[in-house]
Amino acid sequence: MKALGISAQKYLSKFVSLQAYYTIAGRDLERELIPLLLDQKVGLMVWSPLAGGLLSGKYSRDTETKEGRRVNYDFPPVNKEKAYDIIDVIKSMAEKKGSSVAHTGNR
Repeated sequence: MKALGISAQKYLSKFVSLQAYYTIAGRDLERELIPLLLDQKVGLMVWSPLAGGLLSGKYSRDTETKEGRRVNYDFPPVNKEKAYDIIDVIKSMAEKKGSSVAHTGNR
């Protein structure tokens, strides 16, 4: 907001978009940044909506101990237990719709 204020005061180009991490498991932007972006008419480009593949449905609590898990790959940072709880709910929804976890979770 400070940068936007300075750019307006000095008649400089303002930020027109923000690229930020935003997923169903990482919704921190909703508290302060999204209201700011809406108020200031700044766009949002989301990166890693599936949390580096964690929310794709490929991984579960069971795969944590098996080969093929996300070994030493904890970026973007995600509360895994919360993510697995979310995956469990989305998996149930996806099965009812005949869809994938990744497709259902990003609607």
